[in-house]
Amino acid sequence: MTVLQVLTEIYPEYLPLPLPPDHSPQQRQEWLVAEADRLSTAIFDLSHEMAEAAIQDWIRRHGAHPDYMTKVGLVNAARLSAQEVVLHNEIYEQIPLPEDDDEDSLGEGLLVSGILDADPPVRLDPTGVPWQQRWTDPDYRTEPSEELEAQVARIWPQPQFSTMFQILAGYLLASRTEDGEPIPTSGRDPLAAQLAPLIEADLASLRPRR
Repeated sequence: MTVLQVLTEIYPEYLPLPLPPDHSPQQRQEWLVAEADRLSTAIFDLSHEMAEAAIQDWIRRHGAHPDYMTKVGLVNAARLSAQEVVLHNEIYEQIPLPEDDDEDSLGEGLLVSGILDADPPVRLDPTGVPWQQRWTDPDYRTEPSEELEAQVARIWPQPQFSTMFQILAGYLLASRTEDGEPIPTSGRDPLAAQLAPLIEADLASLRPRR
């Protein structure tokens, strides 16, 4: 579920809305949207901090940089952990527990009601969906091959480009390859300069997503 969907389920079922008693439905929705924006930004910022810390810890423990798929795993784990931390501190911790309840049973109740996700999303059939839409959508995009991972690292190397940039770049190149579209061969390839703004735009768009 998105942060906005979580808030919509939580308020006012589990928590009172911090609005006047005579608030209108529009005021309620505006407050929920603004609060979802605030929490989404907090999750985004914390996930980046946690991901970079996890990658640096990996390097210290293994004496080498993690490969592409390991980095993806570290970033995804950091995102989920950041969402759990922020939602727990900002939302779930504020929910009053019944006398015969505890945090574990509350979490189970939220899971059953659909507020917390039990399983990762299932990838949808990408047939007929153009690469321009697939590479930015977790429901449709595919993981890049090892060859594409290495190519991303050559075209957009660190530290000039962030881990998140490289991950999104991998999705973009994988989607273009699937559709038979050309991909850059080096960082000096003009196509690399044309595609970089698309990746930067998608990276920037992650912040306000609810």
